[in-house]
Amino acid sequence: MVIPLLLVLLFAAFFWWHDLRGAPLTAAETEERLARLAAKRGTGENAGDHDLLGDLRSLAADDDGRAYFMVNLIRFRKKALYPPSLASLGDDAREADARYARLVAPALLRRGSYPVFNSRVIGRFLTPPGAEPWDSVAIVRYRSRRDMLDMVEALQSVDAGIHKWASIEETHVFPVRPSLLVAPLPIVVGLLLVALGVLLRGLGA
Repeated sequence: MVIPLLLVLLFAAFFWWHDLRGAPLTAAETEERLARLAAKRGTGENAGDHDLLGDLRSLAADDDGRAYFMVNLIRFRKKALYPPSLASLGDDAREADARYARLVAPALLRRGSYPVFNSRVIGRFLTPPGAEPWDSVAIVRYRSRRDMLDMVEALQSVDAGIHKWASIEETHVFPVRPSLLVAPLPIVVGLLLVALGVLLRGLGA
């Protein structure tokens, strides 16, 4: 009886991490968070040609409190573009992106969020005339838009964006909600815990 109870508690802890979220962001709360971001050094920098605060405001305006996925289309620089003070980091754009990933991964996981897909583009097909090619496509699952804003603020504290924009020449990022999702993570984890329980029972544990 102890092992089934422990497995249930493990799944409950996982579900709490994966699906715990607050109420949808209010306009006042969003503006308060954006003001904090604007007050931090670097918020208006290292964002390429993008209006980071404006984009976050637009994202939060549609908040329904639910989880969603963010699609990232990325084109890397030929050489990383660091400021002179960080020239010692070199000009490898992929390595700059890896530095950013090492900072963002724990920030995601602490907030019930995680990458679900990452790839390198291997060709072109049905491409509009004059369109620039993308180098990479990545999809990240966020527990909520509140968690997204929390993460952005945390990453500003360690100036993670300087690595992101040193590596990226251009990007297109947009939120989606899947109409079909094969093997959602809670189902996979639940099945694995059931299988573990059956195995332990068979072993007489």
